[in-house]
Amino acid sequence: MKKHLLFALLLLFAATMQAQDPVNKPDTHTLKILYLFETDLTQAFDSFVDEFEEGQKYSVGSPALEGYRPVPDTVRGKMPEYDVIDTVLYLAETYTVTTMSEPEEGGNTSGGGTYGYNEEVTVTAEANQGFQFVKWAEEGVQVSDNASYTFTVTGDRILKAVFEAQSVETHTVTISPLIAHGAISVSPSGQVEVGTTVTITATPDEGYVLERLLVYNKDDVSQTVELDDQTFIMPAFDVMVSAIFDLVGSLPVINEDITAPAPICAGDVLDLTAPSVSDATSQAWQMSADGSFALIVAYEGQPLEASFDGWKIRFVASNAHGEVYSNVVSITVKDMSDMVLSGDLNSCTGLACTYTVAHASDAALTWQVTDDKAVIDPSGRSLTVLWGTQGAQRVSVLAEDLESGCSVELSLDVTVQSYIDDSDVHDIVAKKHDGKDYLLIYPNPKDTYKYQWYKDGRAITGANGQYYYPAEGLADGDYQVYISFNADSNGNLFCGAFSAVYTVGAKKAACNIYPNPAQMGEGLVVVNEGDEAELFVYSLDGKLIHRQVVANGRQSISVELPQGIYLVRINANESLTTERIVIQ
Repeated sequence: MKKHLLFALLLLFAATMQAQDPVNKPDTHTLKILYLFETDLTQAFDSFVDEFEEGQKYSVGSPALEGYRPVPDTVRGKMPEYDVIDTVLYLAETYTVTTMSEPEEGGNTSGGGTYGYNEEVTVTAEANQGFQFVKWAEEGVQVSDNASYTFTVTGDRILKAVFEAQSVETHTVTISPLIAHGAISVSPSGQVEVGTTVTITATPDEGYVLERLLVYNKDDVSQTVELDDQTFIMPAFDVMVSAIFDLVGSLPVINEDITAPAPICAGDVLDLTAPSVSDATSQAWQMSADGSFALIVAYEGQPLEASFDGWKIRFVASNAHGEVYSNVVSITVKDMSDMVLSGDLNSCTGLACTYTVAHASDAALTWQVTDDKAVIDPSGRSLTVLWGTQGAQRVSVLAEDLESGCSVELSLDVTVQSYIDDSDVHDIVAKKHDGKDYLLIYPNPKDTYKYQWYKDGRAITGANGQYYYPAEGLADGDYQVYISFNADSNGNLFCGAFSAVYTVGAKKAACNIYPNPAQMGEGLVVVNEGDEAELFVYSLDGKLIHRQVVANGRQSISVELPQGIYLVRINANESLTTERIVIQ
């Protein structure tokens, strides 16, 4: 017996441990329910979120919302082995709005029908003749005294428009005493009951016709009465009846629209073609700056300056009956006076210069230069010129507007100077004086030339003679002299050439650059046989164009040069290498 009891306890303990074992516990997953309005899927309530065990059944009732019906009203299911997202849509309830008249013959109502919850509705009551509107009522209670009643639907409604009978109202019909060239009569006349149909009879004088009838409030001429042919319904105010009689015939007719004339050049005469006109005794063109034609300028073929650009123009025709006008169009006067040609007025042979036309985005440009040896490269609004002949030259451009055909010719006078001839570039020799070394241009320097001495690629301040004799003596380095017979207003030399390099001290390894000459756009390569160095690219007028560090070995020069002649200097450990390169 004790053995059986012990065995049963062991079985109970094992079952309890198994129930507490998390390994055998069922997995749980998330149920999320979205509550959204059916019309725009915006959120109606916060989402329902809860955890359920796998295989567990769930039933979640949808929250109630006044005026809306949830679909479904309960979310049911059995939790699968993954998270679940479900959706409940809230559909607006619909309600019936019923309108009726009391008494039924008192008038008509509109606006009844079926509407959704919270929808705005307007019901309208219109009284029949002999009645007037009093109020809108619901179960006998007044809800509005306005014939047009607007409200928000929250349930079914039965609305009654209450009318009451009116006493007979009459007003006076008077014929205007100012009628000319004819006469009119009315029937009935005098005191007329409101709502009665009044007939007008118009009799024009000989040679005239009825142009139109007028019926308006006798005390307020701005309040007119609608006419149906020659009858009107008597309104609830005194009226004045009048008529306008006109001569037999009609206004002139302009038979076609005018079109905008072609653009013209400033100072030219506008060419216009008159439209076909019928029954006109006179006709003319009219112009106005702003299109209002308050101050009209009659066009008579005068030349138009640029200030007329954008003016409005129309055609007018007239006869004894009056004036008529065509449609209005704009005129375009092209002014090309703002185009300006600019560029270098002083240059050197073999030096590339750029000339540009401002404000010429809509013009075709035709370039011309007087130098038949120059190389020209037009691109967009600019022209690049590689001058080939010294002396007085000229750059000209014909700018033609593509829309109007207007054109203007612009020009610049350019002074082109020649570079010093290579045969006049002398060598440098070292001399001694009083035991000190100095450098001299040799042989036969010319007094007419100008000079600038350089050490290691940098200009030496004040060293602009035929020799270089520093008081402290010559320091080690690479020396050159720039020789020219040209200088600008600041004293900077240009159109010259550098001498060969003269080295004081130890000579360092050289650098080579190729290809030379090179085509424009072709990459330049430098081979540095020494240590890391600095590379400088100058134009022949001494301007620094590019600078970079070059390591030992072969590498690219990272600059694209236009056509021209350039100097490349490489300074390595204060050893200077200079080479002239040509870009074709």
